[in-house]
Amino acid sequence: MALSACGGGSGSSGEKPNIKVGFFSGGSASPENIVFSNPHLRSSVDAKITMVPITAGLAALSEMRGGAFDIVSSVGNPPVVSAVAAHTPLRVVWVESYDGAELVVHPSIRTSADIKGKTIGDLQGSSEDFELRGWLKHEGLSKDVKVVGFPSDAAAGAAWRSGKIDGAYVMINVALGLKQKGGRSVVTAAQIAKLGYPSLNVTAASEDLVKHHPEVVQQYVCAEKAAQDLLTNGPKNTREKYVTASAKEL
Repeated sequence: MALSACGGGSGSSGEKPNIKVGFFSGGSASPENIVFSNPHLRSSVDAKITMVPITAGLAALSEMRGGAFDIVSSVGNPPVVSAVAAHTPLRVVWVESYDGAELVVHPSIRTSADIKGKTIGDLQGSSEDFELRGWLKHEGLSKDVKVVGFPSDAAAGAAWRSGKIDGAYVMINVALGLKQKGGRSVVTAAQIAKLGYPSLNVTAASEDLVKHHPEVVQQYVCAEKAAQDLLTNGPKNTREKYVTASAKEL
């Protein structure tokens, strides 16, 4: 429904509101960062946008309850469900995409059986944690593998590189770095989703913003959708152009 109004005029008047948007640091190829770094998309939202870095959706949504953010993008459904249960005044305004995470292990681990007795790290309280535990259950490894939650994907990746954990279930940008260090991918979020444990990334807005500035929320959702289209369907050189510009803003 939110996307149905995209393409129309802004229709807002008066002083622009100030909105704070939480974004995952290091995620240059994400819709919210493309919106912020692109003057055309940014100006399509009648608001003064301030980007605030976050490392975990669960913590960001908890901070939203205290008024730290007006919009948080790319958070998974498990943290959102937890936030709703905690009476955080938010609305899910757009379902963006499926997760893009991978389980990366050290080269010595060749099969699922080799993971028995090992330790795997992931982002604490995240959609990745939901996916990983679902996969371990499917493989019959729930009781044989220790899962350790970290405050960020980057922290889980650092623990893997230092040899403190045997595997890391992390988002694609961190997973790529681990594979460049010799890591081997065992399973992806897309494969886990087919097993019955899908996770979705969504954009959530505070109820206060939705109530007082619904047109701004609509404009922001449309801008993110346009940014996602550029990333997924635009010409390669166009995608690279926007990602490069986004990286400079991080």
